[in-house]
Amino acid sequence: MSTVALLFPGQGSQYSGMGNAFYEKYPVFKEIVDQASDILQFNVYNIINNNDTTLLNQTEYTQPILFTLEYGIYSLLKQHLSKHSLVMAGHSLGEWSALACSNTITFESALSLVSIRAKLMQEAVPIGEGAMVALIGFELPALVTSLERFNSNDGNVVEIVNINSAQQIVLAGRKTSIEQCMSYLRDNNIVKRIIPLNISIPSHSRLLHDASKKFLHKLSTIKFNTPTFPIIHNRTASENSLADQMPTIIAEQISHPVLWHDSMLYLQKKFNPKIIIEVGPGKILITLIKTLFTTSAIFNTDNDESLDKIKMELLHD
Repeated sequence: MSTVALLFPGQGSQYSGMGNAFYEKYPVFKEIVDQASDILQFNVYNIINNNDTTLLNQTEYTQPILFTLEYGIYSLLKQHLSKHSLVMAGHSLGEWSALACSNTITFESALSLVSIRAKLMQEAVPIGEGAMVALIGFELPALVTSLERFNSNDGNVVEIVNINSAQQIVLAGRKTSIEQCMSYLRDNNIVKRIIPLNISIPSHSRLLHDASKKFLHKLSTIKFNTPTFPIIHNRTASENSLADQMPTIIAEQISHPVLWHDSMLYLQKKFNPKIIIEVGPGKILITLIKTLFTTSAIFNTDNDESLDKIKMELLHD
């Protein structure tokens, strides 16, 4: 029985109209989205399909909507995965999708907690005061030295918060500090490419420490089950099978770096999956890992044609 890795993307992968084909074609997907609308008390489908993406790109809406779509897509693949050995990992918010899909927590409970998580993160730093940027192509020692000048006791914050690959990291911090840092990095040719991210908060930075503490307090009242499938966690780049340790691991994730590259190295070394599926909108995660998993069959789930290819691969594996 071959191993299939399911990777769930995080905030920043959202776009207008995502998941529409699934909503219109598959009743089980539509039911999940409509159920989420009832729980969240806002219309998920309408926000996704609004030409004005202001709400879709606000953290308190983005996170529960992405979680809902990812769980819905997994539900479309679930029966086709039943004969395979699964391992899961989620990038930032995507870790919650992995928790729900591995039966660590129910969809309903996870959705409510994701909504709380998003609101706590958004409240920690007012809209417009935080920023995140991706950096591609750099020499790490020179970059780290450069960042030191933009961190001080007077409120400046610029931190490495996502280590996505050997040549891609993400910075987060106060918007003014990030903008100054971007100018410096460009002027001094320290990085090859800088990409501002469509995220309204400085996720995984120390600016969210209080949000992390508040979320841990909330999670202490929740019962988590032992995962049905292994989950590789952002905080540790390793597995955890102890349900009582889950609250600390996933609460601390909010204010600590996402160790994605190390997580993928762990996935490669321990599980060496034959098939890798990005479960969610876009192709961000599989783009990051293609050079690492050269012998794996890699798929995205961005449209119905992609789902058909996955089902065929799983059937003949």
